[in-house]
Amino acid sequence: MKILKDKVECDLTIDTDTKISGLVSGNVQVIEGTELFVSGLISGNLTISQNAYVKVNGMVSGDVNNNGEIDVYGMVTGNITNFDGIVTIHKDAMVNGKKY
Repeated sequence: MKILKDKVECDLTIDTDTKISGLVSGNVQVIEGTELFVSGLISGNLTISQNAYVKVNGMVSGDVNNNGEIDVYGMVTGNITNFDGIVTIHKDAMVNGKKY
């Protein structure tokens, strides 16, 4: 598993299982068959492809576009748009936007 614990200032495409424990300032796309664990901060939009999985313990400061599966334990400040996936917002999680 790849671990990003520093500050990254660009858009990212996640193509291998990854944990973000630092700050990503940019949009993040998670491609099919990949897992992303967020304990840090994504300051940008998050796009989840089919058959991809994301667990948010940290924060996404932007919109989430989901075609895969997302578990939110932390915080999402934008909207969550679910196209053809699974969205689970757990008891103590916070979503400030709307869920479509």
